[in-house]
Amino acid sequence: MQYQSTRVNTAIHVLTSDYLKQGYHPEAIANVLFSGWLRLSVFYGVSEKEWQKMDYYLVEILTAVRDYIPTIINK
Repeated sequence: MQYQSTRVNTAIHVLTSDYLKQGYHPEAIANVLFSGWLRLSVFYGVSEKEWQKMDYYLVEILTAVRDYIPTIINK
C-alpha cells in the first residue's frame, strides 16, 4: 500500500508541477484533483446516486470548500 501511495503521490506531483509550469491556474488544478477525489468516494460507501448529486452541485461544493478552508487553517 505504501508503495502504491508513493507512486500515486509522485505522479500527482509531477503532473501538477508540469501544469503549473505551463501556466495553468492553481485553483483549476486543485478543482480537478478534488473532483477526482470525490469521484473515488463511490468506492468507500457513497452511492452512485449520491455521487451524481455531488457532481451536479460541484460548483456549489467547490465554493463551499473554498470558503471553509480559511476557517480551519489557523485552528
